[in-house]
Amino acid sequence: MAVFPTDKPSKLERAFLIGVQTQDMAPGEGSELLGELKELVENLRLTVVDQALVNLRTPTPPCCSAAARRRNSPSARKRWAPT
Repeated sequence: MAVFPTDKPSKLERAFLIGVQTQDMAPGEGSELLGELKELVENLRLTVVDQALVNLRTPTPPCCSAAARRRNSPSARKRWAPT
């Protein structure tokens, strides 16, 4: 059962909104969702201070980088193993 606030909380007055655009999403979907979030926050009578859209790139797995392979090599594990 949903509970909806009837009064604006006294401590919560401003909001900084962050939207996310991933590779799996259609172009522009992140900004659309950010706009919907802004409408929801304004319905709660909060002031939107600022908003940002973050474009997430596909991360490179650490096991594929040369530095990670060196860190995880058997000689490195021996060198940093607790004695």
